[in-house]
Amino acid sequence: MRTLIALVLVCALGGLARAEDDESEQEKPHEGDPCVNLSGQRGLSGMREMIDARTAPGTWHIRTGAYFQGSSESITASGDVRTHTRDRFELTPYVGASFLGHLEVGFHWPFPEVEHTQDRIHDVTAPTNDPWPSVHHDDVFGGGGNFSFAAKAGWTLGPVSLAAYAIGQTNTGSRLMTHKEDSFGEVGGAGTVSLVDGRFSIHLNLGARHLETRRLGWGFRYRGGFGVIVVQTEKLLVRSFVYGDGVESEGTPGSDARLGAGVQFQLIERIQLEISGDGRLYAGSLVGPFSDSGTYAVALTIGFVY
Repeated sequence: MRTLIALVLVCALGGLARAEDDESEQEKPHEGDPCVNLSGQRGLSGMREMIDARTAPGTWHIRTGAYFQGSSESITASGDVRTHTRDRFELTPYVGASFLGHLEVGFHWPFPEVEHTQDRIHDVTAPTNDPWPSVHHDDVFGGGGNFSFAAKAGWTLGPVSLAAYAIGQTNTGSRLMTHKEDSFGEVGGAGTVSLVDGRFSIHLNLGARHLETRRLGWGFRYRGGFGVIVVQTEKLLVRSFVYGDGVESEGTPGSDARLGAGVQFQLIERIQLEISGDGRLYAGSLVGPFSDSGTYAVALTIGFVY
């Protein structure tokens, strides 16, 4: 009889301990894939301009910080007749948030921003290989950039995540700078396939974009690439990424194609650092005699994630 009572007590205590373990496991939040809460440049989770379809699990998360970016665009007329160069330097604060493991919003606003433009018309009769400018306009402007807002709603089914997103960028920047081509609205979908416990991810964004200041303003936007976790410890995560970014605009003979890449760091779970850049590989939107003689951007991001 005593043996039976002892066995009952042991089983009851064992069941109670197991129930407590199950409850603690249920209460412990699921952390999701590594780096899933790192921010892109618009406040949504992602890498630079690439939108990650995944959303960090949990009731809410915050991402905030700023990135400093320098960019340059150079357009040349054939025969070295004319060259237009635009250099832009901007500090862009951003803030983003995730809710309920499915929803995200993000905002950014470049301020301050400095733009340096040069227009040169060359003297092609000069007896040199690099003709000097016969007309040279050099201007420097400063002010604020265009305010941008973005939103995303996503779902995850096993290793596959799908999301719908929308981006709006208003023409609120300084009138002295060339912001007209930056004012647009974009809606689309994002897909992410997460492999090897999230250490390797494949990303795809497809969307329709409309430039608000052009008569033929519609365009098809597409991005595709991958990210790889190269270092994963309790206090340090390092993700490298590469993606292609293209726009097929209405009324142009071809696509503009860019290649973007970078490295993201997550330190002690709360600090985000990112070094990234992109460059235009093909300027299909330019019609002869104009061609792209060098367009690129480099950025450094410092942020906080929670």
